[in-house]
Amino acid sequence: MPVTSLYSVLTFLSLTCFAVNPETNEHTKSRRGQGENTVLKQSYSMPGITLDDSDETCFYNHVTPPDIQHAVVETTYVMNEAKHRYVMVATYKCMGGYKLRSNKHNTLFCKNLIWTAPRAPECIADDDSCEEDNGGCAHYCTPEGSKKYACSCYDGYKLGTDAKSCSDTDECAIENGGCQHECVNTEGSFFCTCTEGFIPKGRNCVGKYS
Repeated sequence: MPVTSLYSVLTFLSLTCFAVNPETNEHTKSRRGQGENTVLKQSYSMPGITLDDSDETCFYNHVTPPDIQHAVVETTYVMNEAKHRYVMVATYKCMGGYKLRSNKHNTLFCKNLIWTAPRAPECIADDDSCEEDNGGCAHYCTPEGSKKYACSCYDGYKLGTDAKSCSDTDECAIENGGCQHECVNTEGSFFCTCTEGFIPKGRNCVGKYS
């Protein structure tokens, strides 16, 4: 390593406080995120992903990785063996009630002062309550995060008192369904009819020969 590069690394290390892992020679620093006070140490293991394209620009310029919603981030300083330089790697871990959309995409790399990756980490609701038996919902089951969900019904149906079952809504029971003459209720819907001598026009009736 050139003397100037070695001096820069030593200068940076002397000004930055982080822990050293004696087994891997990695330097780690955790950052609070979304109300979290601590981040657990994660092992540096990213099969199939190379560090060769990463550079040391964020390392020297103290460019912190971006916040990702519902995640905490741990910054790791790793030696890029291809360039013989330290580079920064940001590893994200989802908060309680959330999970990574893809476990293979939990990392951002720094290049030219920009944090980047083939695909950015994303935390989504860790809620499988709708996957098993549709959450017990008769029609729709909608995850709401943190193991919560809500049932809803198709158009023309109403949610039962158990908040799961659905029953037909009798549209004709309310103002005759808006029909001018007769209202006929059906499962999940209704239609209007007219008395003899008239034909339907929407919900109204007009004379057959008018």
